[in-house]
Amino acid sequence: PEDADDDPLGATTLSSPNLIDLFIDARPNDRVRAYTQVRILHDPTVTEGATGSYGQALDPLDFLLDPAGTKADIAHRVFVTAGRQRVKWGAGRFWNPTDFMNQQRLDPLAVFDERTGMDLLKVHVPIGSAINLYTLANLDGATTLDKVGGALRAEVLVGLTEFSLSAAARE
Repeated sequence: PEDADDDPLGATTLSSPNLIDLFIDARPNDRVRAYTQVRILHDPTVTEGATGSYGQALDPLDFLLDPAGTKADIAHRVFVTAGRQRVKWGAGRFWNPTDFMNQQRLDPLAVFDERTGMDLLKVHVPIGSAINLYTLANLDGATTLDKVGGALRAEVLVGLTEFSLSAAARE
């Protein structure tokens, strides 16, 4: 065609986003577990210096490390997890008032939750089959001890209903 405006296919943007999730899980024994998930985003159609619809810089290759940590137990009664972890308290899709630990807001229109986790030290103590107690130290972005955040959560099962009480604080 002589004029590019007359060619409807000439203005079509070619895109080929590829997503690969790689899970690595190691158990040196039955009481210790190390794990990670690496998300690889690759789009061979992105050229150097390209920008997205909203002006953000695009990269043809991107890596996300989430989650990555170590789990262990103390006497099969106290369970400790250290590292980058996802925390989602509550089950709401569009509105979740109990999901206050995450610094990033959930995009309700996204196909999957793209938020990465937080650097946490989590201690979980189950009491019988009906009570769970959690303590979290939020190390995400903390450069000094006074910047470390904390959270507490208690879950109680009564019949077929679960009740929970949660609290969090951070400077």
